[in-house]
Amino acid sequence: MENDRRDDKLMAIQAKPLDKLNAVAKMFKNLSDPTRLSILYHLSQGTKNVRALEILLGMSQSSISHQLAILREENLVRSEKRGRRVFYDLDDDHVLELLEVGLAHVSHREEEKVDD
Repeated sequence: MENDRRDDKLMAIQAKPLDKLNAVAKMFKNLSDPTRLSILYHLSQGTKNVRALEILLGMSQSSISHQLAILREENLVRSEKRGRRVFYDLDDDHVLELLEVGLAHVSHREEEKVDD
């Protein structure tokens, strides 16, 4: 009986990291889209509305709104309504750090190829 409780606790403890890893995998899957990364890059430069992103990305309002919905669902961007317009920004500094680390890693790998 005591061993069963210990096994249950052990399984509960082991499940938590797996849940977090699954959440991280989902986040990286959502970050794997170049359009979403472009949106995050432009938002890293400051708050923007959909119209500004349309101009910067050369995409339709509906396409951008769809991508923003995915990013919002993953808590990578946040929105703020100002009058009749909605403005978007990175959710927090962690999102900026993810973008910066990704760009640094790619740049580092490109530099290694040049040195070879």
